[in-house]
Amino acid sequence: GKDRQWRVRLAVIECMPSLAKYLGEAEFTKELSHLFTLWLVDPVFSVRDAAAANFRRLLEVLGQAWCEANVLPQLQEVLAHKSYLFRISAMLCSSTLAEVAAAPFLEKHLVPMVVRMANDPVPNVRFNAAKTIQAMQKAPAASSMAKEALLQCLRQLVGDVDPDVKFFAQRAISDMSASA
Repeated sequence: GKDRQWRVRLAVIECMPSLAKYLGEAEFTKELSHLFTLWLVDPVFSVRDAAAANFRRLLEVLGQAWCEANVLPQLQEVLAHKSYLFRISAMLCSSTLAEVAAAPFLEKHLVPMVVRMANDPVPNVRFNAAKTIQAMQKAPAASSMAKEALLQCLRQLVGDVDPDVKFFAQRAISDMSASA
């Protein structure tokens, strides 16, 4: 490929939580937070995937209030992107954030985000919404209210016209039933 610098971006992403600790919240946000959106719309999937995983670590280091103020607006922006690949990357972020988020954050921000993406016109986004729901319902903070909203969304996806969407929605429902 033409892009030989993607590994450098990957390495920089890996350093972000350490930089956040070292620089402190204010300086880190001022100097580096603008890079997050760039990484979520990177042409290389490995960079987008690493950025998604990195948000979880940043939430652990900088806290939910920081995440709410600095990460969510950027995620919302990417969720509206014309490229379905970038919308899927934003959904990957919601999945990784759900692993460490508190219940109010999960219910107020992450569940509505995934439910909205379950209505995306692109089947790949919808079946990734089902996969994200499957992961989210296992989150420690997933309350019965959040799980019910996610299950309701899956029931809708089971009736989708796309066979892949149906498959992943059914698999997520089966997984939720097995873990209940």
